[in-house]
Amino acid sequence: MTAPRTDRRSLRAATPPDATTWTTEQRQRFWAKVVIRNRTACWCWTGARVNGGYGHVQVGGRKGRKRMAAHIAYELERGPWPTGMRAVLLCRNHACANPWHVNPSTHAEMVRTGRRRVCRRGHNQTPKNIYQNGRGHRRCRLCERELARERRRLARRHTQEAA
Repeated sequence: MTAPRTDRRSLRAATPPDATTWTTEQRQRFWAKVVIRNRTACWCWTGARVNGGYGHVQVGGRKGRKRMAAHIAYELERGPWPTGMRAVLLCRNHACANPWHVNPSTHAEMVRTGRRRVCRRGHNQTPKNIYQNGRGHRRCRLCERELARERRRLARRHTQEAA
């Protein structure tokens, strides 16, 4: 009987889908791609990124599936990833691999809480401040007032220049 191969290719092929059963060498390879400054700050993933900058890891060799680096970090540090749950990065940094910045959430929770709290110009989005226009888009009343003022100001200047 021959000894098992320990080169990178055999490690990749032997990688199980669940990161909690990874070997020490596989864990070291994963953490080598994470820059950790301190426990509370974002841990930057320096490996492959896809889907809008999210860190991804190919698990199970060339034909294996891709998993979020944040999922893997969560499994290695906090335990198994809950089935059917999606990852919400509390820091909103897509390249973050800090397991304490990842919150397992259902799709319904993500839709309910995913709305912006402020508009593009920084106004708080409260029920009194938001309305729905004719196309069904949410609009900020304060921004619309500012835009209307600016349009009136430009129209006055234009009529004065024309006279």
